[in-house]
Amino acid sequence: MVLVRVHALSGTGIRRLLLTELDPRERLIVRRPGKRHIIYLDELTYCCASAWLRERHRRWPVTTNPRLLINQWTAVDTTHSPIGTTFAAIFQPTGLTMPTLRQDRIRYEASEVDDPLHLMRLFGISSHTAMRYITAAHPEREASGSHHPVRRGPACPWAARAGRGGGGVSGRRRRRSSGCRCCRPRCPRA
Repeated sequence: MVLVRVHALSGTGIRRLLLTELDPRERLIVRRPGKRHIIYLDELTYCCASAWLRERHRRWPVTTNPRLLINQWTAVDTTHSPIGTTFAAIFQPTGLTMPTLRQDRIRYEASEVDDPLHLMRLFGISSHTAMRYITAAHPEREASGSHHPVRRGPACPWAARAGRGGGGVSGRRRRRSSGCRCCRPRCPRA
């Protein structure tokens, strides 16, 4: 449950994890078609993963199954496919599904950060998917026509010299072809 709620892994990604992908340096390597995503585990996730490895070894000490998550059938039959979707039953008491929890986690992070690159690095999602989450979390960006991340920083020095104050509300400025928000065409940063 921690891999879904904290790190937003999909059910397919969890089922395909191999033992060798859990690194003793508190990293988890998730392999997806055409790419590899490294997750740096927090203390809670690493403790849960370590506890599962101890339990796995206690129950099935001689299994040769390379998968991280196994059950009583896949432990003895390594030709058997990865564990099925029945492990999703642990989410039933919450009334939520695994995909819903995953999407909720990514949406929460998008509302807090407003940076598609951060989402791509944290969750290993594509740029298109990251932008969809950013747009959903910040509908005002779509309404203004800006598809660039909001950059937080100091007020425009050119506007300050002209006595116009700074880059708008709380120092925000948007990248536009017509200049910055405060001094539009005269801004040399355009």
